[in-house]
Amino acid sequence: MEAFKYIFWILAFYLIVTLSIRLYWYFKDGYFQISWAAEWFLAAVSCVGIFAVAYNTAILNRGFWWFVLFLILLSTVLRLRNDITSQQLHQLSKSQLLFVYSLMLLFTAPIAIGVFINAANLSNIWGSS
Repeated sequence: MEAFKYIFWILAFYLIVTLSIRLYWYFKDGYFQISWAAEWFLAAVSCVGIFAVAYNTAILNRGFWWFVLFLILLSTVLRLRNDITSQQLHQLSKSQLLFVYSLMLLFTAPIAIGVFINAANLSNIWGSS
């Protein structure tokens, strides 16, 4: 679970940077989308789930983490099916498209895996159940 400590700190740094950038855009240009807040909140909750796995701490309950895992997977599917995203992806070459999908996988997979480990109790955070 040592790797999840690094993932937690990288994700926490990412959350701070993205929140700062989005707040800057909001105060500078008044530009804001509610989906940004929802995705940021989901990433923040996922960060807490990664913390639970990395530091072997039971936070909230397993049912909640199953729900968070469902939301992570649902938001990924919805992001890929979004009209604007699909239009932008159709403009890319195959190598660029592969690169974008790889970046999405590199970001989403560790989060989903960490939340799954937490929800499924693979690290025995919740004790024997």
